[in-house]
Amino acid sequence: MLPHFGEYIAFKLDPVASLKALNDPEVKKSCEALETETYVPCVTYLLSFPLPGVEYISVSMTLLSKGLPKDGLDRSITSDITEHALSMV
Repeated sequence: MLPHFGEYIAFKLDPVASLKALNDPEVKKSCEALETETYVPCVTYLLSFPLPGVEYISVSMTLLSKGLPKDGLDRSITSDITEHALSMV
């Protein structure tokens, strides 16, 4: 399933894998000590065309929060929201 404009996605960054190419034991040790967080962005653009067999695509996104949202009924936010309201017009 590919994300589309206005959809929310959740992802985690893997600091060890992200900096593995540096091949630096000190950096690796520091990265292993970090806790991974979940981030929630809203997709603003698809930057690459999804082709069959392609494992990854590039997207432009706007970060909204660190961590998954908690229900906030006073702000009309529920944890099951999957799309930005403006993407549905």
